[in-house]
Amino acid sequence: MDAVKVGRLKHVIQLQYPANTIDSMGQPVKTWYNYKRVWASIMPTSGKELMSSRTTFGGSVELSPNNTRFYVRYDVGITTLYKVVWRGKDYNIRYVNNVMADDRLLELVCDTGASNE
Repeated sequence: MDAVKVGRLKHVIQLQYPANTIDSMGQPVKTWYNYKRVWASIMPTSGKELMSSRTTFGGSVELSPNNTRFYVRYDVGITTLYKVVWRGKDYNIRYVNNVMADDRLLELVCDTGASNE
């Protein structure tokens, strides 16, 4: 995906960020707060991508069948501490890529495995 095309950003996703709060028993708990709703293009990981993932990411991010890529307009605030909520399912952001390094589009490589801690 080499350019932000409005027609491709056809899904609305919710970005959330974590904060530690105190529950009624005085114990710390992680609470998720809405950051913003944004338009996104969504691409599940293909079998071919799974085969070449170690080369592509240099081993730092391992792709699995549970990986999904979300493409959103550039936002400097989005980090791997955030998560995506789409169709009632949580996707943990594992990697944030500023596509073409031109501050126009972010690729969020996400998975549905264990939550971000």
